[in-house]
Amino acid sequence: MSSLLWIVSFLLHMIALLAIYKLLQQVQHLKQQSISESNMDSKLKQYIEEIKQENRSLEAYMYKGRTNQKQQDDYIHEESEETKIVDPQTVQQDDQSKEDYWSEDAEDTVEASLDARVLQLYNQGKSIDEIASELKCGKTEAEIIIKLHQKNM
Repeated sequence: MSSLLWIVSFLLHMIALLAIYKLLQQVQHLKQQSISESNMDSKLKQYIEEIKQENRSLEAYMYKGRTNQKQQDDYIHEESEETKIVDPQTVQQDDQSKEDYWSEDAEDTVEASLDARVLQLYNQGKSIDEIASELKCGKTEAEIIIKLHQKNM
């Protein structure tokens, strides 16, 4: 009778140890998931910060371009007021070119999205810098598209 109790006790201890081991594995798996989520969150925050920085520099560049353009427009406007001569032949040519422009048939074209073009060039073995310069987009934007595509695969 006592040997039967020893066997039952041994089996219960084995089951308890197995249950504890499985719970420990689940806890470790959840920790790894939270670490990977926090890593992805920090990377996305970093990418967003880089994009914001690029946007700030672009805004500064555009503002500088606008002020230069405004100065040029003012200068041209002043000169055009001074030398305002109308040639009937040039007016007629302008009207003709407008008619030619609007009379042409427009063709529908299908273009691949930026994501598709970035991934296509990346699969061809081009670097992120080459992709960004060829597609005239930001390096960070191309890098995010590639990394998000790799995460989804």
